[in-house]
Amino acid sequence: MNAIYEKPFHVRAYEIDTRGHMQPLALLNYLQDTAGDHADKLGVSIRYIAERKLTWVISHYHIRILSYPRYGALLTVRTWPSFREGKETCRDFQVVDEKKQVIACASTSWRLLRTDNLRPVPVEENLPPYPIHPERVLKTDFPHIPELEKIDRELPFRVRMGDMDINQHVNNAHYTAWALETAPESVLRNCLPAEIEVYFRAAAVYGDRVLSRMQCLAGNNRTFLHQLVKDTDQLELTRLRTRWAAAEEFLST
Repeated sequence: MNAIYEKPFHVRAYEIDTRGHMQPLALLNYLQDTAGDHADKLGVSIRYIAERKLTWVISHYHIRILSYPRYGALLTVRTWPSFREGKETCRDFQVVDEKKQVIACASTSWRLLRTDNLRPVPVEENLPPYPIHPERVLKTDFPHIPELEKIDRELPFRVRMGDMDINQHVNNAHYTAWALETAPESVLRNCLPAEIEVYFRAAAVYGDRVLSRMQCLAGNNRTFLHQLVKDTDQLELTRLRTRWAAAEEFLST
């Protein structure tokens, strides 16, 4: 049973943007896919824990992107459990290209919930042991993301059946994609996300109307706060902070 797991991915045509480079959503899906495969090999797969009326939920994401590979590039995602104590477990990721250059890294925090009441339970008491590799790729303690003080842009999204995951909730990657869409058009056309922090608070389900809101931070036209809420009751679903850089600064050739 290996603490570190690797999985290869080719950047496919449906995963690229208007520049011909990998979309952020594709990267999030690579990380999620690799984590799921590794959990299965460690004996704590979705199926295994579902049989015990448990489920994994992600609480925090912190991602740093150094390069956006082109269509057809071969990438390798490396992942490992980096922390496990009490009701929290962390998983880290590195993504490397064919030259073994790191193009992205991420630290994530997860909780194990009971499916009947959605309350977190101690990991040690409910899961079998598995190896931990205590290396953290980002020195992060998942810092607080403040609430929006004003709304500079807002876009509505209707939850489709294709947005759902096995838990009957919106797949976590879609929240980030909806948040990124609220960046100013000039930023969307000329920049790409260099750093993404996400704090997941609640889940949306099929048919919900989600409002994605953004605030430009004073004195910085490339760093934004985001908030996703349900339209009906303003229940907060997710908070994010994103930092963008000019596309030419880190587009791979």
